[in-house]
Amino acid sequence: MDDPNIHAYGEGGPDDAEIGRQWRENSSLEKWFPLTAEELERLRADNAALRREAHSWWTAARDALKLREPLAPEVIEAAAAEAFGYEGGLQEVNLGDLLHFARVLEQRHGIGA
Repeated sequence: MDDPNIHAYGEGGPDDAEIGRQWRENSSLEKWFPLTAEELERLRADNAALRREAHSWWTAARDALKLREPLAPEVIEAAAAEAFGYEGGLQEVNLGDLLHFARVLEQRHGIGA
């Protein structure tokens, strides 16, 4: 370092002469670069996984904020027929009540007005 007042390891750290002495005493990679290639690769994989997970959460949050269109009455009727097993339609069920129920569910999920 050009400036004698700047220390590589901070004010309380060893000076250049001490660093040189320690290097001559033990210049092994384990001492000076304690991170192994395997550890570095694992950390990179962990980082990539965390980045993917963060992106998934961000995308989910973004998509949750999008306004969704309420379901059309015929879609509700078809879904109810499928769910309740009505082959020939919903003659047994009051369609108005079913539509009201669907709208209440949509509102509770933040869909529609």
